[in-house]
Amino acid sequence: PTKGSIGSNKKRPPGPPGWPIVGNMFDLGTMPHQNLYQLRTKYGSVRWLKLGSTNTMVIQSAKAAAELFKKHDLPFADRKVPDALTALCYNQGSLAFGNYGPN
Repeated sequence: PTKGSIGSNKKRPPGPPGWPIVGNMFDLGTMPHQNLYQLRTKYGSVRWLKLGSTNTMVIQSAKAAAELFKKHDLPFADRKVPDALTALCYNQGSLAFGNYGPN
């Protein structure tokens, strides 16, 4: 496993082990809403998935989402800007994809 922007694997929520390159894409299958529910029963309402090369935290309860945004709001306030959008905006940024804070 690789390190993500949140830190080491010890700080990550539990989740199924992924495959190289595709990560947990096969765990979602053709009915992702049903498979995410099944993963919730096994790993809890907060879990870690690797979707391709993107590390993803899945939150499937209102209580967990409220706690995340109350206690850990700053690390999750920024948005990941796709490289294609950065190039399209001539590296000037966009209001819709702007970072939180003075930048």
